[in-house]
Amino acid sequence: METIVGEHEHSGIKRLDERILKNSDQMKKGLSQIGQSNMLKATDAIINAMKTANSSIGRILSAKKSVLTSEAAVQKAIETVKSITKEQSRQGEEQVSFDLTPKHLRLLVRGVSPFKV
Repeated sequence: METIVGEHEHSGIKRLDERILKNSDQMKKGLSQIGQSNMLKATDAIINAMKTANSSIGRILSAKKSVLTSEAAVQKAIETVKSITKEQSRQGEEQVSFDLTPKHLRLLVRGVSPFKV
């Protein structure tokens, strides 16, 4: 669920970024027409910073998605191990209870005792 929210937020950021870039292009044209070269350079720097930030956001979201996928796989593996362990424990308990019937105990004691039982 977090991934969907993250992707939705990223989509909103991308739309806002596109709108700002479109408006900045118009602003750059206006600044160029009135001879504001310093403001034009500052606008270019801001646009480049926004592009870098947007790229970073995309990489972060991709990494987040990868971590969540890995976490789900690890959780599934843990559940599988727990299930196998539980089944092996159950089987071990059945074997022990079977081996410790009175008849088996007499045979076991007879096998290790020098005395006949």
